[in-house]
Amino acid sequence: MPTTFSAALIKARKEAGFPTAYRFYHDACGASGLKISYRTYLLLEQGKLLPAFKKLHTLLLALHLVTASSPANELVAAWLKSMAGENSYDQLLKPLISAAMDGRGFSPLHKAVKKQLAEQRYYITLAQFRATLTDYDTYLCSVALANDTGVWSAESIAKALKLKVPAAEKAMETLARAKILKRVKKGQYMCPMASMILRYPQLSTVEPELRSRLRGYHNKLIDSGTNLWRQGITIRADSVDFHNFFPLLGQDIETASSYGITERTSTSAIYAVEAKVIKLLDF
Repeated sequence: MPTTFSAALIKARKEAGFPTAYRFYHDACGASGLKISYRTYLLLEQGKLLPAFKKLHTLLLALHLVTASSPANELVAAWLKSMAGENSYDQLLKPLISAAMDGRGFSPLHKAVKKQLAEQRYYITLAQFRATLTDYDTYLCSVALANDTGVWSAESIAKALKLKVPAAEKAMETLARAKILKRVKKGQYMCPMASMILRYPQLSTVEPELRSRLRGYHNKLIDSGTNLWRQGITIRADSVDFHNFFPLLGQDIETASSYGITERTSTSAIYAVEAKVIKLLDF
């Protein structure tokens, strides 16, 4: 029988862009990420099992929820309600956490955009993530080809990205084995997810060496580019309330994908769109 928590978990999973429990467990995290079996996860969604409290943080990360934001608080509150029971929760716990639950969340417009974006996401598996980080040339090919629906050979991608042909050939073979690229015919490849928003696994669930390698490759690529526009602001805000801005900021960044194209034009280019929130000092 469904519980408050199982219903909230299913809702959060679907809003994250995972239409089924199988897709969420296997495509985004799996046993290495959630540290539980698929059978155990199904019991969570069926309301037959409540996860240990220490597992909640892992679930939040796998669902790409920002800790202390309203969406994350909703799932934690649902766990507390299922754990304590409706009456005990309302009488004893709700008064303590109502302030956190009252934080500003998504506007109707943001909710509509969020739903549309969720349908366009493709979550890279951990194995695919490792493959893209085989070396810098493979990473560069994955970034470029994930934004193009055309068919490419090692020679053509090497020319476009200024790589050596053997390096491009090796990179494309690596990506094809990981099913990031599809081999159309001998020596010809295309990316079947090119029209989608690709999301990496939650970085806190992968080994430090991979996180370090991604950071190095990403910074190298960014440093090779040209800074076209920059804007910033310094504000003072309540730390608890301000966490609700993070999911909105993340969604606004993803909305840049509405400008994305998958065919080359005379003025097309690959752009990196980033956002930072830096805590300067307690004040």
